[in-house]
Amino acid sequence: MKLLDGLDGCYRTIVADNFFTSIFLAKYLLEDDTYLIGTLRSNRVGSGSKVLEENLSRREVYGLQNKDGIKLISHFNQLIPTPSTTSNSTSDETKPSQSSSRSREAIQCRNQQRHEKRKLKRRQHVIRRKLHHQWTIPQIKQYLDSLHVRHAYIPHFYNNILRLQFNNQQDQDFADSKLSIDIFDENHYKSFINDQAS
Repeated sequence: MKLLDGLDGCYRTIVADNFFTSIFLAKYLLEDDTYLIGTLRSNRVGSGSKVLEENLSRREVYGLQNKDGIKLISHFNQLIPTPSTTSNSTSDETKPSQSSSRSREAIQCRNQQRHEKRKLKRRQHVIRRKLHHQWTIPQIKQYLDSLHVRHAYIPHFYNNILRLQFNNQQDQDFADSKLSIDIFDENHYKSFINDQAS
């Protein structure tokens, strides 16, 4: 009570946490015209068990006042995250994405990990076809698009073998059924070039 020397009797309000708040302290301060606001522990002696025993539902408040003028209010303490509880602004501002608060190094590390996971996944879904040496990657992509074959990646080819990578088994199975073994041979290449020219 030494902290209140010279401050009592002035109708001041003290805000305290649940370590200090008690019915006894509120009564003592109220006698000196000082008010106490705080959270009261449910296991504190003389905490007004009738108020604390009430089972409240969401957004429900229950309160009692004793003969000394001390009010105990119990409320449902779970905050429901809605725009009105998470923002002071009345405008429709969107919350910035979490990635904007990350450091540049953290973003690069995360992107690198995601890239490695995708590469590993693509390597699991691969089909191989013999390739005529005149095919180029842009031509292959255009040809696959015309056949409605969805592919993920076409790595550079060597030994005249084309490796097509896919994101999932469904795309791989569809491509395997659409693309015959000789689909990228010289005859198919010539017919593709003729179709492009006309």
